[in-house]
Amino acid sequence: MRRSASYAFSIWLLLSALTAFAFAQAPVGTISGTVTDQAGAVIHNAIILISNKATGIERQSKSESDGTYSAPSLPAGVYEMKVQLQGFRTLLREVTVSTGIVTKIDLSLEVGQATEIVTIEASGATQLNYESHSIDGVITRQKIQELPLNGRSFLQLAFLEPGVSASPGSTSQYNSLFSVSILGGASNKTAITVDGGNVRNSIEGNTGMNFSQEVIQEFQLSSSNFDLSTGITSVGAVNIVSRSGSNEFHGSGYYFFRDHNMSAYPGLKRVCVESPTNPVCLNADGKKRVEDPYFVRSNPGVWIGGPIKKNRASFFTNYEYTRQTQAFIVQPNVPSVAGLAGNFSSPYNGKLFSVKLDVKITDKHNAFFRYSLDSNKGFGPNGGATLPSNWLQNTNRADQIVVGLTSAFTPTLVNDFRFNYTYWRNRNLFADATVCPGCLGLGFGQLQINGTNFTVGNTSNATQGRDLYRYTFTDNLTWQKGSHRLRFGTELEHAPGTGFWGYCDPACNVAASPELVRSLVPAATVAALFPNLPTVVRTNADLLALPFLGGVVGVGDPSQPPPYNVDKAKINNRMRFYGQDTWKVTPKFTLNYGLAWNFESTLVNRDLDKPKYLAPLYGSDLSATNNNYNNFSPSLGIAYAPNTKTVIRAGAGIYWDTELLYRRLQERAFI
Repeated sequence: MRRSASYAFSIWLLLSALTAFAFAQAPVGTISGTVTDQAGAVIHNAIILISNKATGIERQSKSESDGTYSAPSLPAGVYEMKVQLQGFRTLLREVTVSTGIVTKIDLSLEVGQATEIVTIEASGATQLNYESHSIDGVITRQKIQELPLNGRSFLQLAFLEPGVSASPGSTSQYNSLFSVSILGGASNKTAITVDGGNVRNSIEGNTGMNFSQEVIQEFQLSSSNFDLSTGITSVGAVNIVSRSGSNEFHGSGYYFFRDHNMSAYPGLKRVCVESPTNPVCLNADGKKRVEDPYFVRSNPGVWIGGPIKKNRASFFTNYEYTRQTQAFIVQPNVPSVAGLAGNFSSPYNGKLFSVKLDVKITDKHNAFFRYSLDSNKGFGPNGGATLPSNWLQNTNRADQIVVGLTSAFTPTLVNDFRFNYTYWRNRNLFADATVCPGCLGLGFGQLQINGTNFTVGNTSNATQGRDLYRYTFTDNLTWQKGSHRLRFGTELEHAPGTGFWGYCDPACNVAASPELVRSLVPAATVAALFPNLPTVVRTNADLLALPFLGGVVGVGDPSQPPPYNVDKAKINNRMRFYGQDTWKVTPKFTLNYGLAWNFESTLVNRDLDKPKYLAPLYGSDLSATNNNYNNFSPSLGIAYAPNTKTVIRAGAGIYWDTELLYRRLQERAFI
């Protein structure tokens, strides 16, 4: 197996050196169409100059023998098209390019002198994709700017697309503030890229990094019949394109604020009610305690962008800070612990920074560089509303560097190269006195009181942490040959990572509630066996006086992967090769077909035989699970546009998905 992987890697290096045929989901768009005269006859060799109105970056194309032309790998934005040919008037036309969309612009030239100019103010083109059989949606910068997103999370934009749901995550577990489910698929399998760079959490799924809403230029979502360039996914993909600077300076400072006073009333108004199990309702100042759920979010930020050198280089940068405090309600369901009910504060602080540079190297080569940072810290519950001693301290640092180079070797041959580096450091640690001073059960092993919804002590899902790296090389080569737009590609990703998971560290315990003991044991026996059994639980001593019913002790090395063969087990290498053709059979009918092959080196524990006690399930063959080398993905689809307002799409394909790596790590620990 190692020899096969090395052989495939050598082939990839050879192809890269000779042709640079490599690709992943492209954060770019395409302009294509047909050049004709006023009588409808096709025109070939017309020169088409395409210029970005914001940055001045230009691309040249020309019409083929059948009149068709194509300009791939264009960053999203507004462009001016200038069409020239001897014997015809010069045509100027404005067009908007969107991420992942083939914008159809048919150009009609009028006979005349080239010095005469015909200007069309509007592009006259809709955002319909007339050539693709995939189902995609694009959310533009204007919509992003106008939407009042709760928390300003970049993934919330997904809910604007049909069949897609965006659900809030947690500030105290991992680093995904929102998750995206596409057409009912598992949200943790959704592929997420920013400028073509993968930011998905490979261990648990969802995103491992957050971005400011101000950084997003366009938001593309692929939901069905994915283009083969989308990469490895079977449920859908989110593709983010970041903003760039322009030839003019622009900037903005902002401050968003929200608190509990803007929430519903009087449903959230709760005044402490005295009872036998909750006898104290006064604060230290003698005033009656009000138990309103508290919430406040303060969110300032600033961005600025502009030229470094007009028409040659520009920059865009953003900084945003979030300070949030919310309250979680704990309402125990038996009288002995009812007095411990309350609203407990869960703080979250986060910093987001991003800077992007765009450079025109030559007339044929354009490059960009972006660095982004996400740093945050939160304290809150792991799932249900338990007492704060059972909460998690969650800290994250995520970095991403993306470098891109787009090269127009000829008007019909364009290459788009990307390098992506990501690093994510996450720690989920126990509560301590710095965040939870004097908390009931602090420092205990997790203690759940049987027959109640009451839990204290170190949470079972900690300590936990991960240090994940990702080095990804992708590249897209597009060749327009007559009515065929051919694309070839590969993706190579090297992803080492280590971590730890101390499940039930030091222990997970269960105790009997006073109500349960007194309902099962006669009163005289209770007094004899459990003389210190409390009626009301208020202190750590009361917890220790509860009868012990059992527990689980965490033992062994908590490192992930476990120590055996760790140098091999900590690395996953991903490869993807594909080739596809967009064939414009007629002006109204397009045929798409292609083939991809995927490979991931470490989705299974291929170095570990099954233990003998599993023979009743597996039979006599207890050998290690082998890698799958047959992940071929054929794709076939059509797009038929009977008119400019209608597109009929149909397609089929085989789509392979990755596996959440925590499953392999968990199995490895068991074995």
